[in-house]
Amino acid sequence: MKANMLRILCLMLALVMTVSMFAACGGDEEGSPTDVPSTEVSQQAEPSEEEIIIEPEADDPYTIEKDAKGKDVVILTPNEDKTISATVAEGVTLKDVLAAVKAKEGFAVKVVDAKGKEVTDGKTKIAKGMVIQIIADGADAPEVEFAFDVVSKKEMQETVEEAKKQEASKEAAIQGGTQTGNQPSNQGGNQGGSQGGNQGGNQGGNQGGNQGGDQGGDSSTSAKTKIVLSSVWGHSYTASDATGKAWQSTLKNMEKQQGIATTVNTLDPETATDTIVKDVMAGKASADIYDVSLAMCLDIARKGAAADVFKSKTLNKSAYSSGATKSATFGDNVYGVAFPVKSANPMGVIYNKDLLAKYAPKYDLVKLYQTKKWTFDTFREVAKLCTKDTDGDGKTDLYGFTSNTNVIGMALSANAGGTALMVNGKVEATMCNDSGIAALEWCKELYKTDKSWGYRADIDESVNDFSAGKAAMFVSYLQYYPTIASKANFPLGFVLMPIGPDQSDYKNGVYDASLFVVPKTKEKRLDDIGLWLNGAASASNVLLNNKLTDLARNGFDNNSREIYKWVVNNMTPEYRSAFSSKVSSQVDESVTSKTKSPAKVMNAIKKQAQKELDDYYAPLY
Repeated sequence: MKANMLRILCLMLALVMTVSMFAACGGDEEGSPTDVPSTEVSQQAEPSEEEIIIEPEADDPYTIEKDAKGKDVVILTPNEDKTISATVAEGVTLKDVLAAVKAKEGFAVKVVDAKGKEVTDGKTKIAKGMVIQIIADGADAPEVEFAFDVVSKKEMQETVEEAKKQEASKEAAIQGGTQTGNQPSNQGGNQGGSQGGNQGGNQGGNQGGNQGGDQGGDSSTSAKTKIVLSSVWGHSYTASDATGKAWQSTLKNMEKQQGIATTVNTLDPETATDTIVKDVMAGKASADIYDVSLAMCLDIARKGAAADVFKSKTLNKSAYSSGATKSATFGDNVYGVAFPVKSANPMGVIYNKDLLAKYAPKYDLVKLYQTKKWTFDTFREVAKLCTKDTDGDGKTDLYGFTSNTNVIGMALSANAGGTALMVNGKVEATMCNDSGIAALEWCKELYKTDKSWGYRADIDESVNDFSAGKAAMFVSYLQYYPTIASKANFPLGFVLMPIGPDQSDYKNGVYDASLFVVPKTKEKRLDDIGLWLNGAASASNVLLNNKLTDLARNGFDNNSREIYKWVVNNMTPEYRSAFSSKVSSQVDESVTSKTKSPAKVMNAIKKQAQKELDDYYAPLY
């Protein structure tokens, strides 16, 4: 396609200018840290501005072709919710689509309707609700899938024409940048070289070449800004998986379009916090941005080593309005930021569709969820129905659900909004109020009265039990789904934790997250850093689609994936980091102990819990 030819042209240009730059400069630029091993990303990539039509990448398992008349039948278009649609005009049939979308060797293309049934009649007109899937040979779940968006023929044509204009504008900018960037560089270098003798010629050539290159235009691939990113998840930026490729493409794109080159370092999570604080307190820092956990972010901020990221004049704050960002916000100070999909690690209920159909056939969890009738009471009823002594030996063989004490925190979020929340500018131990106590009482009923909770101290044991069909539901972080899917031989579904009696909607707290933190010593660079963060947020679209594709690959249906899409943008802040193990253990024991009452325990520890919150968060307000 024309866009691919443009990429080749850009890559050749980047190579030529990189060679020219080294010839002129004669060495490395100053300012690169030398004390930490790094991987620098400096290759060509896609345009940073949002594309009207998204072209398939070379390593995608499919291609999209035009029809015999050279017209576009299927185009990929970005949506506001960061997903991608397969857009077609009204009247397009299955036959038309299969002629346009071609699977590469080892893959197949199919279209399914809103109920997941494959469409096979070539005369069938494509309608909203249908999905196109690219499936590897022998696989059950699709490698890639896009929901169809059906528009008028006029809208389709306008979109294609606008994309052509955008592409022509980019090509013109590149050609203009080549001419204006190279000419002053060559002129300046030659002139400076001829004016000086040997030493003077070299100095003048370097000065003239650099000055001319700077004057030549923004389209030059030589980076004007260098950002060092150090992450406790450094491998996620350099790996060969879908996430790694998404980040690599994004960082390359930032260098090409914005002149921002990124060096990625990996931090040891065991020593990261102490190292960062020590360096900042000594007036230095090995990175401009740190990518760390929420708990690390707060510890760094509490010790005075984190800058207020929102002081950046260039940052697109709306891109970082996530529950994780709010969890790192105290008054006017924002100590860490994360765009929604980067920080989302939702908690919910993964369920065995076969067991629910067998033992609780009247309960359709998807419909209950969609109508907001998926409540504490409903969950309890379903769990009781699925708790069985299947062989008549007097012992429970099948539990309604299994989990460790994660379910306690989830219940507190679902009914009290969280274990600790920001109330009138101060973090309060909401788990100790009436809503919190009610959540704990509900957990105790599941554990002690109904005996429907297959409690395991180790969450991995719960994963194994559920995967083996010993529980109808698994309640914890969604992150365990790949392991479950690899072991389970039954269809899976996913819904969020049920709505508590004191809430009107689903709540999913940020118990941990990945945030970008700027060290205090880099405050003068906040505007440069803000531009980098804006570029990083552009990865949202691809990262979300990668996750949705992975969920599909692991057997989760459209309804489950829609729930994930919703919760990504609706995670709520949580401030539980302050609680000591002594307080946390007493909360757990109020549920799992046969003799202790949640109300009495919470009233007894309320002052201590609040004191721990006050002491921990005091430096952050």
